[in-house]
Amino acid sequence: MKDSEKYDQIYNDALDLWGNSTQIDILIEEMSELTKAFLKARRNHEAGGLSWDVLEELVDVDICLEQIRRMFLKQNSKEILDLYDREYSMKMTRLQERIKKFKEVKIESEQMPADLEDLLKCKC
Repeated sequence: MKDSEKYDQIYNDALDLWGNSTQIDILIEEMSELTKAFLKARRNHEAGGLSWDVLEELVDVDICLEQIRRMFLKQNSKEILDLYDREYSMKMTRLQERIKKFKEVKIESEQMPADLEDLLKCKC
């Protein structure tokens, strides 16, 4: 994967040269391009919605997100970084709980009678 320390100077130079506002605008643009790449890949039935274009745009978004993280680091705001870590942890815990519930429901649905399962699948 990426070697964050290897690119420290590049990230910092980009922020110093173009500033926070411009880098936020670029992030928005790159996220839009990623969305477009995903939609195109799905429309073309490429590997479950994945394609070279998706990968390329994902890297662009990742680079921009790292710059946004560094904006917070430059402010030396431990409070903001602590809030970020807490929010991240909370959302990962929530995702883990959703996965667990989904697996439980799936196991239960595998054990129910076929006619009841068909009724549950009905989108009436």
